[in-house]
Amino acid sequence: LDYLLITSRPPENVKAGTAFSYPIKVKSKNPGVAFKLDSGPKGMEVSKVGVLTWPVPADAAGDHEVILTVSNAGGQEVFHTFTIRIAK
Repeated sequence: LDYLLITSRPPENVKAGTAFSYPIKVKSKNPGVAFKLDSGPKGMEVSKVGVLTWPVPADAAGDHEVILTVSNAGGQEVFHTFTIRIAK
């Protein structure tokens, strides 16, 4: 049975003016896992190994939606969507 699962959860509350970092953990039967940031706040990036980073602006406020696509060499693809809440 092929599988591709996200096994981690992002932090729910992030402080403004800090560095956000979220290492995405994945279980996949097939190798070659790739990460793509489809939507997120300005300045957010995802590395080739699946670490999502964002220098949270000091004036950031509210909720920020994030959408990532995670895929593997077997052609499977899953979306990882979540909300980052900025705490003052």
